[in-house]
Amino acid sequence: MRIVLLSIVLAIITCTANAQDFNLNPTSKTIDITFNAPKGTKTWSNPYIRNFDIEVNNELNATLTVNIDPSTNDGSFIRVTSSRSTLTIPPLSSDSVLITVKIIDSAANGGSYSGRVRLTSGSRSENVNVLVKTRWPPPTLGLSGNINFGEVTTGKSYTRSFTLREELRFYDARNVGIRLRANGPIDTVTTSPTSFPLIDGQGRTVTFGFTVKERGVVPGTYRPDIGVTSSNGAELIDDNLVYTIPRPIIEVSDQQDKIIFDYGRPGTSDQEITITETGGKTPVENIIISFTALRKEVRGIREEYGQTTWFTFPKKVDYLPPGGSESIHIKVMKPEEAPVGNYLWEGEVRTTYAGDEPFQISFAVIPPGVRELLSDVRNFENDPAITGHPAMETVRITTESLLRKEFFENGMADVENITLLTNTAIKFLNSMSAAYGHYEKNSYNAAYEGLMTGKEEFDRMDSIRLIEKYHRESSEITHFAHNGWTEFALVLIGGLEANATESENLSNPDASYYESRNVHEKMKDICSLLNDSGCVQAQNNDIMELNGIIQQLIAEAHELELQVNRIHRDIQNNTWSLFGTRVIRNPLRFVTVWEHYNEMVETYDAISIKYQLSGELIEREKTQEKLAVMKQEAFWYKFINSMYVSLSVFVLILTIWNAVKGALRYQADNKDMRLSEIVRLERSV
Repeated sequence: MRIVLLSIVLAIITCTANAQDFNLNPTSKTIDITFNAPKGTKTWSNPYIRNFDIEVNNELNATLTVNIDPSTNDGSFIRVTSSRSTLTIPPLSSDSVLITVKIIDSAANGGSYSGRVRLTSGSRSENVNVLVKTRWPPPTLGLSGNINFGEVTTGKSYTRSFTLREELRFYDARNVGIRLRANGPIDTVTTSPTSFPLIDGQGRTVTFGFTVKERGVVPGTYRPDIGVTSSNGAELIDDNLVYTIPRPIIEVSDQQDKIIFDYGRPGTSDQEITITETGGKTPVENIIISFTALRKEVRGIREEYGQTTWFTFPKKVDYLPPGGSESIHIKVMKPEEAPVGNYLWEGEVRTTYAGDEPFQISFAVIPPGVRELLSDVRNFENDPAITGHPAMETVRITTESLLRKEFFENGMADVENITLLTNTAIKFLNSMSAAYGHYEKNSYNAAYEGLMTGKEEFDRMDSIRLIEKYHRESSEITHFAHNGWTEFALVLIGGLEANATESENLSNPDASYYESRNVHEKMKDICSLLNDSGCVQAQNNDIMELNGIIQQLIAEAHELELQVNRIHRDIQNNTWSLFGTRVIRNPLRFVTVWEHYNEMVETYDAISIKYQLSGELIEREKTQEKLAVMKQEAFWYKFINSMYVSLSVFVLILTIWNAVKGALRYQADNKDMRLSEIVRLERSV
């Protein structure tokens, strides 16, 4: 039994080995190669390569091992290799092997080269024959140089030279004729020279030229054909030059300034838009200018406005050269009855190839007085009191911007409040400008009045509420107005402090404690508006101290007035009135009374100063009047009584003289009588 089983196994193994079989696909391979690279570039380091697969089918129920052996008959020009040397194929399956055929360009024209791939399994061997046929290309001409002229300009000529050479170097091109054929918007073409007896790998120079049309061009890319003939079938690669007519590009200038018309008056404005071709290469032809819409906006409401007779303009521009410009004049004629609002006239410049470009002409019909408001705001541009202080300048700039937005841009959405705010801002800036002007002249009290007026205007501004779209500008105006006011208030406090100090300087002829107190009152007002409680308290202390000084001065003035009255009564007691003039009763009291008059004048001067310092200006004026009267009375007293005293002295002297003279005469008479008596006695003796 064991012998029988062993015999069966050996028989199966033997039968399996003898029954190995496979088939191939393909059983042969023919490869045609036409060389297409310059001769000498396809050597063994860079050959022509062709690949194909051989499929091996195992038709047995056993695994099949196949050995692969490629070979060639002439290894000088062709080589055959396989990707694998052995295939192991499962039962009833298939597998493939990649076969690579390499050929070099030294192979002959019309040459045939063979090889094979032997596949062996056990005792069976099959060959796949490989046949390679080679062919040289015809003479192949190529242009060396950039054949793309790029974007060209209409009306201009272009010339470019190229090297025309045989590129593959298998054959030279013989008896070559060449010319450029026009294609696209070009007028003339030139070729120089037009023929060559031979063109080899070294090449020959050929020059092509063409002129682009000036008008009637269509943008696009064009390829003028290059025609080549030769006696040995030369072919030209890259046989088209390339040039491009670019699309024209237009720009339409913006309106320079917005037109402003006044309500209730007819108005005319000449506007100009400029159409420019900016590409610089292609003209724009048949430009159509059209009206598209007229829109009006007021108080935030926009609407189409059907009036189209307000505008006159040319409908068409025939030709715009490359890089050229054309000014289009548009006349806007607003009738008297045109309502208030912002207007936007929309038009369009239409072209065939440059596309369509919109343009706009905007204008506004503004309420009466707006132009004056704008002028008033802009006048502050030349006011250093405003432009020299950033906060004030911001108020000016923002107010002007707000005014322009409202009446010239945003459809007049809040006319009443914007007008009110602008008027108030102008008054505020005027007040602060005046305040700065007075401050520069050291007129601090006047500067204070300007500051207080500015505060009143600021409070009005702060109470005006604009619509939401203007909240930013409104807040900015009030914010910087407050900052500007505060800045000047702090500066003015310093000036007022110096003014108060000067008012208390008794060497100053205009010194006045009353005025100093008033200055401190002003400083207190400013401090209170600045919410500076410490400053307010300091001013209150100074005011209380000055009030005490003023009351003391008034009391002293009253006391001096009583003193003057007593002195005047003493004068009256020593004089009597003669036609309104005081005449001394006792000439010996003349000097004493005169000294009383001088004392009264000095006292009135002292009273006047005290009233001036205390601010009692009416009392000071009365005192000055009394002083004037007293000085006149003193003058006439001195004048009349000086003569009176002089006369009295003269009479006294004359009386004394006459008395002395009588006494002397009496003595002389007595002497004469005695002498006569002596003479008589002597004669009688």
